[in-house]
Amino acid sequence: MTLGKFSPLGNTHEFSLVYNNAKKWHCSSAVVYFLPSESCKFAAVASKKLGKAHERNRLKRLLRVVFNSVKDELKDGFYILIAKNELKELPFDEVFKSVCWSFRRLECFR
Repeated sequence: MTLGKFSPLGNTHEFSLVYNNAKKWHCSSAVVYFLPSESCKFAAVASKKLGKAHERNRLKRLLRVVFNSVKDELKDGFYILIAKNELKELPFDEVFKSVCWSFRRLECFR
């Protein structure tokens, strides 16, 4: 899956920059961080607390699909989506609505 103009968030310095300076919003399925910037970067994160590797990979894949469906409408910047435990039980349309609501609350849409 290609994320178009968005490249992956790379090193620890970039993650700590976003965690310390970005706006964040908690929704039922994820925590969304947004930091406006000239460059466009994205990361989906799932903690080991959420399960084994195949479960974490599924959750990250789900967050990437949601992000990929709205990426053209988003402002440039750094985005981090952190999966919550509730994401395992929610259907896709609920996840999509809650993440889009988070983007709207953070004023990420153009």
